[in-house]
Amino acid sequence: MSVQRKLHSLIFTALSLTVIANADSFRPVCRPTPAYINGTTVLPVTGPDWTSVANITDGVQTVAFSPSVTARTVPNSWATWGQPPNTESPTPRTLATPGSTVTITLAVPSATFGFEVEPNSFGLHPFTATFYNGATPLGTINLLIEGNAGALVSAASDSTQFTSVVVTETDGSYFAIAQLRYGPTVILDSGCPTDTFQLKYFNTNYGSGQITLSNAGSMGLGSASDDSASTLCANVYTFDPNEEMQSCCSCPVTPNGLASLSILDDLVAQNLINNPSSAITVKILFTLKSKQNSGGYCDPTKAGPQNLASGGLAWGTNLRSVTFQGVPPTSVNAVTETPFTKAELSNAELNKLSTYCQFIRILGSGVTGICKSCQSGARGAIGQ
Repeated sequence: MSVQRKLHSLIFTALSLTVIANADSFRPVCRPTPAYINGTTVLPVTGPDWTSVANITDGVQTVAFSPSVTARTVPNSWATWGQPPNTESPTPRTLATPGSTVTITLAVPSATFGFEVEPNSFGLHPFTATFYNGATPLGTINLLIEGNAGALVSAASDSTQFTSVVVTETDGSYFAIAQLRYGPTVILDSGCPTDTFQLKYFNTNYGSGQITLSNAGSMGLGSASDDSASTLCANVYTFDPNEEMQSCCSCPVTPNGLASLSILDDLVAQNLINNPSSAITVKILFTLKSKQNSGGYCDPTKAGPQNLASGGLAWGTNLRSVTFQGVPPTSVNAVTETPFTKAELSNAELNKLSTYCQFIRILGSGVTGICKSCQSGARGAIGQ
């Protein structure tokens, strides 16, 4: 084993220890789906506006706030909120924090807990919500939220049950929460995208394969004349048969657009190690560009729960040797093209892909391991 591969393996082994131990059972909830609303109970905000609130209760569950929060109402004393389907209502009662962090403590441990959240200041602001059982963190949700009518759900399920949540706006400003909900069971219909994570294997023994990408426009955030807000990032991660990430990159794909990557020229050519394998697994995470990297360039290290997106499409071509019976038998290279396979994305896998890509940049000094960007259009089945 080469020194570089040894270092690569050692760093990845150490890195795996940072993944939350219970991450696979921690299930983020992305939208207020019927399953989430019907499987949980909302805690009422009953005090008049500008009242200091230390806790709220429905007689069964009580949640306490540290520090205390202030009752508000949209739009009278809190300017804006989100819109369905991202939130339950555009005009909820809210609870405004006095600072950038609040700890929410549950009197009754719950398998599902969540709330909606929006920053006070307009523009995009980063949030973290870490869910605990006692002193043990079960999982963290990272969100990038627009302060102008951009409220989002921050909720999760875990069979271990939650006893507290620490919510922080990491740029230091205050915020408001609303629609606090708790429930006794794990929510399976989370409203999170089901086609955001796709994968396919490639073999280059007979020539280079191709990846073609498109965007169905499913996010639908833009206007009819300007759909740039619906642009996706196709975050690409390649692995060798030893399960080690070898390259990563990200490409913007506009609604109804096409982009493509060559396996040999774009992915393998920039491989982290010499003598790359002829067989690789390619994983793609589709994210919303406007919510990734503060709306800047597509960055595969910035894929997270806050920006996962629907509507990304990927196809891959492989060259294979096919033998026809005869005297003598005849072998030819044939092209097969199939869609990428959709797969369930665990919280641990999501953390792994973005974090491993950060280490790829370190190991490759920002040169090797960073695959080339997508080309515009589809270069055909064989591609040159």
